[in-house]
Amino acid sequence: MAKRSRGRDSWAYRRMEISRRLCDVAGDLSLRELGAATGANHETIRRYLDSGNPSVEFLRNFSTHFGVSADWVLGLSERGGPRGKPKAAPAPRGKRPGRKP
Repeated sequence: MAKRSRGRDSWAYRRMEISRRLCDVAGDLSLRELGAATGANHETIRRYLDSGNPSVEFLRNFSTHFGVSADWVLGLSERGGPRGKPKAAPAPRGKRPGRKP
């Protein structure tokens, strides 16, 4: 029986790296703000960040919004990472920016 790789090529390591990259790019945005920016539910985003296994649609929206390469997020390329400050998420509908609920 073949041994499972526990190094940088293991699936567990890759998922952890994807999760780290998503969190690094998202910065201090709340899950709700990230949801507003990507069109995904905040609980779904929490699962993506915990598991490092985002959907293709979320990855596309996330990469487009933050200006990073999906290949970079997935660890397939070292090019296309974040440049500068991420964009602010749009204010939730019906709420004014800067006000607490």
